[in-house]
Amino acid sequence: REVRSSNAQNSAICSGVSLMTSPPHSTHACAVDSDKKVWCWGGNGYGQLGNGDTGAIGDEPDEMPPAPVALGGDAVMLASHLGSFTCALLVDGTLRCWGSNQYGQLGYGHGDPVGDGETPATAGPAALFPIGVARG
Repeated sequence: REVRSSNAQNSAICSGVSLMTSPPHSTHACAVDSDKKVWCWGGNGYGQLGNGDTGAIGDEPDEMPPAPVALGGDAVMLASHLGSFTCALLVDGTLRCWGSNQYGQLGYGHGDPVGDGETPATAGPAALFPIGVARG
């Protein structure tokens, strides 16, 4: 869906932007624009904005638009779970995930958050597991 804004300051990121559907009670939102760049704003307690720290974006004047998330490539799809982490599938087929990682859900082989002290680009690709579909 396209996001439109009456705020001229935000129009640079709002034209041709697809907003990720955020889960209920999510405190952050992300979008991918027509140039395949990802933008996140809102709450950031787990690094779920992917900007390398845990400060919220958008709750103070002059914070919008935020800087694009450093992914190390262009995104084609976004997904989020319970508002605590986000993943982006990149054009090259790799996956970048950031935010809460208490149970290792980001696929990096550890339980530390990603995005709170590094960007998704510096964290590198997350593990992708092939999923088979059975016919019966």
